[in-house]
Amino acid sequence: MLNRFKSDEALLKKFSKGSHPCFEILYGRYKNAVYRYVLKSVQDAACAEDISHEAWLSVIDKAGTFRPDEKVQQPFKQWLYRIAHNKLIDSWRKQKNFQVYDEEPKLEDEQSASEAPLEQQYLIIEIERKLAELPPLQQQSYALQIEGFSLAEIAKITGSPAETVKSRIRYSKQKIKQLIEGEL
Repeated sequence: MLNRFKSDEALLKKFSKGSHPCFEILYGRYKNAVYRYVLKSVQDAACAEDISHEAWLSVIDKAGTFRPDEKVQQPFKQWLYRIAHNKLIDSWRKQKNFQVYDEEPKLEDEQSASEAPLEQQYLIIEIERKLAELPPLQQQSYALQIEGFSLAEIAKITGSPAETVKSRIRYSKQKIKQLIEGEL
């Protein structure tokens, strides 16, 4: 019941005062979304799991320092994705080489691949592979847009000007389209 009626910000505030069930609710709401976002950028399930885990540990560590921005529609979600973004950047700085993970990981609440039409499955897999070929900051911007963030929110999460984010997304879409059309 607490899950339906409490905002993310209220849950985080209660968690920072010691209510562990509030963190469990927040984690349940966003764990798969954060994992998918990270996975789109690293294309390695184990690495995505590690980075996601590090992001959640930072949420736990920094819960008491969170100050919601009244101008932002979903301040907790934006803050969470900013932390995940920073963890991705840290990971990229630590290692220069990324390996592509060929197997599609299963998420608890997602439709299984066998339930989607075969053509749709192929297109989704191709888009994810092409996304992996993009420069990391373009991947990030595009992945955040797929997660439903506005240009202004993506700019805040990535610490980039809105016009830069807009360009990254445009280049990402163009590159993916070119890569897919070149193979069809």
